[in-house]
Amino acid sequence: MSIEASQKFNKTVKIVDFFPFEWSANLISVCFDESVQLFKFHESSLPPENIENSQLESCKLSLILSVSFEQKIQNFTWNPKSVISSLKPLVSFAVNDSAQNVIFITSSTISDQAEHQPDQGIQRFAEKFDVDCIYSMSFDSHSGENLAFTADNSLYLWDCVGSRLRAKFSLQSPGASVCWHRDEHSKFMVAETSGLIRIYSIETLRPVYSLLCYNDAIKRIATPILSFDWSQLSPEIIVANTCNEILIWNTSRSSLPEKVVDSFDRLKKVKLCNARDNLVGFIDGNDACSKFTILNFKTNQTLYQSKNLKLLNSFSFSSVLPILAIASEQQVTIKKISA
Repeated sequence: MSIEASQKFNKTVKIVDFFPFEWSANLISVCFDESVQLFKFHESSLPPENIENSQLESCKLSLILSVSFEQKIQNFTWNPKSVISSLKPLVSFAVNDSAQNVIFITSSTISDQAEHQPDQGIQRFAEKFDVDCIYSMSFDSHSGENLAFTADNSLYLWDCVGSRLRAKFSLQSPGASVCWHRDEHSKFMVAETSGLIRIYSIETLRPVYSLLCYNDAIKRIATPILSFDWSQLSPEIIVANTCNEILIWNTSRSSLPEKVVDSFDRLKKVKLCNARDNLVGFIDGNDACSKFTILNFKTNQTLYQSKNLKLLNSFSFSSVLPILAIASEQQVTIKKISA
């Protein structure tokens, strides 16, 4: 893969996240301990070999919004209402902090002067929740009016319009991750660390389908689940990981994993590529020495593997383009997926 852009910072990057929908696919967030910066990613009309490295690095990412927070940021999620290609641009997202506040941010002030005018024109609203820890959260993929999040051994559904709790579900174990169905807007999914994955209906407020993280080769449930993802191209494809296994489902065929790829060392996170329905990216290793890999899970071919990196904390695939962003130490690198 070729490097398309690189941005360095003076602090460690915790989270990098492309906007997950095609109408603002060039939006990208970069989260630090106590601030979030939003950038526009610009595709170049010139091939990389015709551009000097310094020009390439400076022309690809434009800072449009900077927001600071009082407490350390734990999680970030985009609101699908965000749109920057209209006459009335709007960006919206939510974070939760170390004090278990969920903070909703909206701004119509988008400027290339954001670096010099941070926090200008920003509306923020915070909700405090009496929980020990919020593990993950996600807006619904249609209206952005519902926020699902996991905390302690519970799954919460928050009505963002009415500022009220719509539902609370008991889980068998902490919820590792939560996300919404791209096409069937009334469905959302939560993966529990115990190895159970459930799809819920927002209409009935009940689970409608369950998956089990079972490794048939060794006849046991794979635990603990550390992360999971739901394909935006083929919603029947779901992927999850433990510390040494990647489990892949095709829910049109079975509620058990169709494939298990194992023998990894200290897997951290796994995500499906949004532009290719046969690719999965994952991080393994520790803070001092980690690798990022892209695997074609249908052919078992490794498409790309990084060199050893420090503080490899996060990565994100573009919603439409064959590119991804990787955050390590104080840098975000955007790479083009070449196959």
